Amino acid sequence: MLYFQAALLVALILGSSLPFTQAGPYGVNMESSICCNDFVPFPLPLKFLTRFHFTSATCRKHGVILLTMKNRKICADPRKGWVKHAITALKKNH
Repeated sequence: MLYFQAALLVALILGSSLPFTQAGPYGVNMESSICCNDFVPFPLPLKFLTRFHFTSATCRKHGVILLTMKNRKICADPRKGWVKHAITALKKNH
């Protein structure tokens, strides 16, 4: 009986601490963990864009975060031609 109580106590302690020890995908690198729910529906002028980075691999939608001169982050679809062109142009500038 004592063995059963000890095993039950250990299982209870481990079971109750498990949700608090699991790390989520957004815990380490906050910059790359921004995910896009929607994409901008129209092309953005290149003169307003300063940088870009891709969304995290943990995101449901693969996207590109475009950073504007006013430090706004805008989600764009990386499959669109204008986004590919913007990425190429931003790579050349940096």
